[in-house]
Amino acid sequence: MAKQMHRSSSLPTLLGIPPSSDRWNLYYGITETRATSLSEDPGHPNSFFNTNSETSLTLFLFGLIDEWKQVESLKVRPRHPDSSWNQGFFRKIHAGEEVYNSIPEKKGLWDRVGIDALGDEIDPSNSILLFEFQIMNKTFFLGHKGMKNLSFLDIEGQRRWTQFDAILILPREKTFIFFEAKLDTDVTQRSKRYEKMDQIIRGLESAFLLTNCEKSPYHDWDFHYVLVCPRILCQYDLTNYKREIERIEEKLVRYNDLLNRRFSESINEECYPSYFGEFIKKVPERTSYLHWDELGDVISRGTSFFNDYFNELSREFPSEKVKNIENKLTKAGITQNDSNKYRIP
Repeated sequence: MAKQMHRSSSLPTLLGIPPSSDRWNLYYGITETRATSLSEDPGHPNSFFNTNSETSLTLFLFGLIDEWKQVESLKVRPRHPDSSWNQGFFRKIHAGEEVYNSIPEKKGLWDRVGIDALGDEIDPSNSILLFEFQIMNKTFFLGHKGMKNLSFLDIEGQRRWTQFDAILILPREKTFIFFEAKLDTDVTQRSKRYEKMDQIIRGLESAFLLTNCEKSPYHDWDFHYVLVCPRILCQYDLTNYKREIERIEEKLVRYNDLLNRRFSESINEECYPSYFGEFIKKVPERTSYLHWDELGDVISRGTSFFNDYFNELSREFPSEKVKNIENKLTKAGITQNDSNKYRIP
């Protein structure tokens, strides 16, 4: 029997989830271990009270944008009660079968978020949001043997390559939207096996090859890559990722040069000759960034959401923990003005 972990009853309050939601995390691909860590003390890297936790910030704001609509609405949960992935769920997604019990009463706020992939013609009501999604996932690949073809490098034997902070699946449109979230950190510049292989390139090539390589079960799908970050760091040009996203064409050319000069003995010969040219053409128009305050604006528009939220937190948690959460939102660009109403600067 799977070990049952103690989870704080305060999590629904912290995340804005309906209090009656049972095992909410399984509906969003979150393991029991990760869900439990959210209520740890502030020193834990994934604690909701940690002012630098990108994990908890992503869960909070993306879950609210989704209106937590998957809880109790999915007839097949992405994870089993023991936290293992549910292949039956991904088979239904791949086959275009309905995974909701009925049309969710809440449709989410995705149509208000400025992402090119979510145009006026897209109905995101049946979208699926998953968090901390490791793309080299045998269950996700439905038994296909194409996982080694998620890079233009030879990654045979690698257990991990790219993990996205969130992924939005649009089954009707056969589209994946991959999210990389940043708060204080910049992009990492290395993988376990290859130095100078940064996060953005690993994410882009994996997303592209997943939806283009013939050996992938999703080769007829489309993708978009969105980096979510604080506006102020972009305004003052304080990060590498801002420059890299804005000059993505140059970055791809440099990556091609790196492959041929430094990693020529490690090139994935199944993918590089056939797909790299198309990779350079498709990626720029499918790559963008989004600011955290844009999500905050969508959530709070026309309401006193953040005021009400912090009033509720103040009744349930010590002031220092509430202050940590406030500081985290401030770092993300969601701040409070003199009238005590949260605003977007």
